[in-house]
Amino acid sequence: MKSGVNTLAVEIHQSGRGSSDISFDCSLSGETSAVAQTKRVDTPEIKITPSGDVQLTAFLNAAATTVADPIIITEINFASATEADSDDWIELYNRTATAIDLTGWQLTDGAGHAYAFPADTVLWPDSYLVLCQDRIKFKAIHPYVKDRLGNLGFGLSGEGESLRVLDPRNKVVDRVDYRSVAPWPQTARGTGYTIELMDIFRDNNLGNNWRALTPLGTPGEAHK
Repeated sequence: MKSGVNTLAVEIHQSGRGSSDISFDCSLSGETSAVAQTKRVDTPEIKITPSGDVQLTAFLNAAATTVADPIIITEINFASATEADSDDWIELYNRTATAIDLTGWQLTDGAGHAYAFPADTVLWPDSYLVLCQDRIKFKAIHPYVKDRLGNLGFGLSGEGESLRVLDPRNKVVDRVDYRSVAPWPQTARGTGYTIELMDIFRDNNLGNNWRALTPLGTPGEAHK
């Protein structure tokens, strides 16, 4: 088998006409990636029992390596400048090589608020997704950002917040407890600057891995 489209072909031969003393069973078993699952396969095991004349086509992925925190928070806007108010927003990044279906996922804060991702939301490999408190305000400031969702239904505290990304089993996929005091950046409150993650492969819950670098931020793309 190879990564991509594979065709499974089977044949059965009977020497005598009209004979009924032959039977045939066929099954296909496989495992999904440990990193993520797409809508195409939603169980750890695939079993198919064909009946009659059928053709089976298998869509397989090469073996994947499990990545801790496949979806991570990479940018936070928690206090916009008065003259460029996009309201609060959070940027997510898929740092794997696998498309991840976010159906059933949630973003939560420490106050008990939760945002449920719409069904069939897919975050593609090496791609960003912005969650907006107010989509209209966000679009007015960042009209070029196409991959955005909202409205969140809650805002972010300027003093600090506990943000969680949860999968459908309520497992914490990513956690950021940002603050407005050192070692977190202290220059993003009301200045028009966001806080941006510097190294996507280091712990994004460490304040010294974040900087306030760009006026209005860089939603939907890597920091400049």
